[in-house]
Amino acid sequence: MCKALSVAVGAGRSWQRAVVAGIAVWMAASAEATVLTFELTPAPPSASSYETTYNTYGDNVSLATQAGPGVTYNYLAGNGFTPNVVVDYSHEPNAAPSHTGHSTYTGTAAWPDGVDYLRYLDNHDFWHTFTPDPGYGVRVNSFLIETWDNLGGSPSATLNWTLRSDSTLGAVLASGTVSGMLPDTEHAVNTGADFYDGVVVLEINFSGTNNNGSIAIDNLNFDQQLTPLPSLIPEPSTMLLVGLGALGMIACARRRRWIGAAP
Repeated sequence: MCKALSVAVGAGRSWQRAVVAGIAVWMAASAEATVLTFELTPAPPSASSYETTYNTYGDNVSLATQAGPGVTYNYLAGNGFTPNVVVDYSHEPNAAPSHTGHSTYTGTAAWPDGVDYLRYLDNHDFWHTFTPDPGYGVRVNSFLIETWDNLGGSPSATLNWTLRSDSTLGAVLASGTVSGMLPDTEHAVNTGADFYDGVVVLEINFSGTNNNGSIAIDNLNFDQQLTPLPSLIPEPSTMLLVGLGALGMIACARRRRWIGAAP
């Protein structure tokens, strides 16, 4: 019987080693971040639509530069890249499409990555959809935002952002508002969101600019992370078996000592 208990305890130790190794692999491969700078080389015309021409920007990023349709896509690394996430751009039907901008906003000269950005026209909803491969989660960390007004200034401009799960109509993961935005003034938005094991949608809506003003987004920072493996979590019956095995081994050891000490 003691031999059988020893085997049970050995199995428990093997499970512990497997858990430690699995966690080490998960930690090594987790929390890899990409920063979408929207810098394209050469810079495209300002009216180039991301929805049609550059919709692969941000897809499966594994290097600081990757080939796009007639241009080179440029990125910044966070603590790695995001080779297991695809990014899509879309907008509500009656809105003008988001498109590239170059050297229009006076404040963008101070942005560390360059002067290109993604520009939204009109006061409508725009979406960035982050779709991970199976077994991965996504977290949208932060972005820079700036507004422009055709009439020279509107301090009442307001940005509303929302992170949703699974679709544009999904549950809210995080949200926030930036109000009183002055033209050509940079605003940093930190979402404070957690990882979500599925599709994450960043919804952008702004209002309050004069004469159909616009807004620019830059340095969009997001992570990918391996989701925990359920097989690494022991069932209660397994833990009970290991515990009983350990108690049995202790009893067997005491019995051997008692037999050895008997006259």
